[in-house]
Amino acid sequence: MMLLILFSAFMLSCMSGFIIIPLSPVILDIISPLNETRHREQMFRVTYFLDDDQYFYAIYFHSLWCAFIITMIAVTIDSLYIQIVHHDSALFAICGQALITARKSTDVDTNKTYTEWLRQCLTMHNDALQLFEMLDDSSRRSYFFQILLTMIGMTVTAVQAVMNLHQPEEALRIGLFLVAQQFHLLIITLPGQVITDHSFELTNDIYRSMWYNMPINVQRVLHMMQMRSSKPCKLTAGGIYEMNIENFGTTFKTCVSYFTVLLSLGD
Repeated sequence: MMLLILFSAFMLSCMSGFIIIPLSPVILDIISPLNETRHREQMFRVTYFLDDDQYFYAIYFHSLWCAFIITMIAVTIDSLYIQIVHHDSALFAICGQALITARKSTDVDTNKTYTEWLRQCLTMHNDALQLFEMLDDSSRRSYFFQILLTMIGMTVTAVQAVMNLHQPEEALRIGLFLVAQQFHLLIITLPGQVITDHSFELTNDIYRSMWYNMPINVQRVLHMMQMRSSKPCKLTAGGIYEMNIENFGTTFKTCVSYFTVLLSLGD
């Protein structure tokens, strides 16, 4: 829950800075007027086929509305997806905790409570695996295009920020957009790492249970669970890029490399 609040607050903060900075010349004209009107830049460099000075506020509020809607859609969809992934991770964690708690039983052959726990655990593990498969199938294409577009966007945005260093306000605005892109990439990567860790942790939970005191048929079932959980559940982008922190670092380094190459070509 804290992750979702942090994500929403950070993205909305970056959006607020992005949309407020273009109004700084207007605010300065009121606070510290000059003999002439300060130059004003629109939020986006888009041609409306209108006089930018005469219709500045109309164009600005249209851009503001578009930026707000796009940001809210991204925050809402990503937040919902993160909640679903954490729910699936919780199923793995609860299943493992049930096995660990059950080791307190001294007579597992006749303990009906333990038998019920085991049945629920198997059902929960199966539900968690099915939910993971649905998540992976539904997000592969989306993740692929998000990673691809984010890498391109981060590289181009970084170049724009450097090229506009002589304009502090423009560089700051582009810098906010760059930071938001990096944070968004981290946020969509974290759920993949979380579900991988929780699905693999079930193997250790089975080891910590009293599997050696259980009936042979139960041991066989747990052995099957252990074999499956030894292969972690991994969310992927297009089936070729695993969503984890290690690959996030690799992607970030790749973007920095591309940025360096483009910057050198510009020189």
